[in-house]
Amino acid sequence: MRHGRREEKSMITHDPLITPSELAARVKSQPMPSREELMKRNSFGSVNNNKYLNRWLGAKK
Repeated sequence: MRHGRREEKSMITHDPLITPSELAARVKSQPMPSREELMKRNSFGSVNNNKYLNRWLGAKK
């Protein structure tokens, strides 16, 4: 009990007829952009410009 109120009103009862797929949260997802659009965005940088690899390999700028 919280603050003197009973929480029974907010309890969800078990329904044996509900399937797990009906309980899953539905998330709206956007379709994957085309390869051309991703290339325009420069989403995939060159390994030659990767500062983490450069530091790890000890490359100089």
